[in-house]
Amino acid sequence: MKNGIEWNGPAFSKEIEMEASNRMLRTCVLISNEAVRSMARPKSGAVRARKRLKSGRISKSQKSRWQKTRRSAPGEPPAVQTGKLWRSLGFMAGGIQKLSTLRWRLGTHEEPAKFLEPTKDAPAPKTRMRPRPFLEPAMKKMKPKIERLFSREKL
Repeated sequence: MKNGIEWNGPAFSKEIEMEASNRMLRTCVLISNEAVRSMARPKSGAVRARKRLKSGRISKSQKSRWQKTRRSAPGEPPAVQTGKLWRSLGFMAGGIQKLSTLRWRLGTHEEPAKFLEPTKDAPAPKTRMRPRPFLEPAMKKMKPKIERLFSREKL
């Protein structure tokens, strides 16, 4: 230590990596919350009558009552019918759950998601159902907040 400056490279790198990872985590939370909100908003698709139990489950028995539900139109986020899709939204760091990585994954493990939001890597399978994206529009809507999050000091 000649000039009074000591370089602690590994600790400094680790601190920067953790700060960036924390910001990525907050980004994933912002996007997933917006995706859930977009699914819960009123839709403009067709109205369909369904039988529902008082508990909310779909039933074919005589005890159930009819309830009208509105589907989502093609191009708008999917309507919440059972809540299974939005409950399955999740994120993780780089394939395994550790916070010290800069790669994060956001998505769902539900099979219908590949029909609803096709990507460049996984195009939609051949089906009559038209896409109803929910993650990409959420990312676009949250882009200004994400940019502000990453433009703050202490990185």
